[in-house]
Amino acid sequence: MKNRDILVSGGGIAGAALAYWLRRYGFRPTVVERAPAARIGGHAIDIRGTAREVIERMDLVQQVLDARTGARGMAFINENGRQVARLGTDVFGPSGGPVAEWALLRTDLARILYDAIRDDVEYVFDDSITRVQQNEDGVSVAFDRGEDRRFDLLVGADGVHSGVRRLAFGPDERYVRDLNSFIALYSIETEVELDGWQLMFTVPGRAGRAGRTAALRPLAEPGKALAAFFFRENAIGFDRRDPTAQKHVVVRHFEDVGWEVPGFLPRSGTRPTSTSTVSSRCT
Repeated sequence: MKNRDILVSGGGIAGAALAYWLRRYGFRPTVVERAPAARIGGHAIDIRGTAREVIERMDLVQQVLDARTGARGMAFINENGRQVARLGTDVFGPSGGPVAEWALLRTDLARILYDAIRDDVEYVFDDSITRVQQNEDGVSVAFDRGEDRRFDLLVGADGVHSGVRRLAFGPDERYVRDLNSFIALYSIETEVELDGWQLMFTVPGRAGRAGRTAALRPLAEPGKALAAFFFRENAIGFDRRDPTAQKHVVVRHFEDVGWEVPGFLPRSGTRPTSTSTVSSRCT
């Protein structure tokens, strides 16, 4: 078999899943991840459709079922917290609703995939690719910390702002179109009764300002939830690697919003139990 030594840049969901299948079919994958350990954090993930079939073929169904958040669906509320509409997990058939029956945290899915391959796949943590040179017999790769190595194939699974794509094809500006749509989320302790429902509080747009939505998504652990914020803004101008700057962005967009929102903003009331993250929707 040719091209057996394959380097996968990025140890997230895509990178780990790819390494799993490469290993199963006889390849020798190596995963390089800039984080010092398997990545945690991120949004809740709904596994539906083809993804469910993939999980079944990977023999990971029970692990996924055990990690589910227990979400029953999505409920829209008014400023008084009264539910005005519901969309359950079964409203469009198996895993077809806005919140799937197989819903779990990204952290837990990443852990499940990592545990499935950690003994069979080489992981290189706390490192990243700094130079790529393709030649007739493969790809020569330079690392920020480790020694240069050669591989038969290099796969970039390192997100929207892919370092591999930038090294191979040029800067993001050539390939990424920012939609100016943002999501911020972090886990909190809360006394809001969710009863398995993801609560959505939407403020309609007015006076030239886009609409905004704040949400609480239930977690498996009682008394904890995932706080989420959805908003749009042109030329927002912040360092996406600076958690403090991210928190200021969230506060600025939601400090005037009602319901329970002031209580779970980063600066006041119930403090976040994990760092908030702001990510831009891109294509």
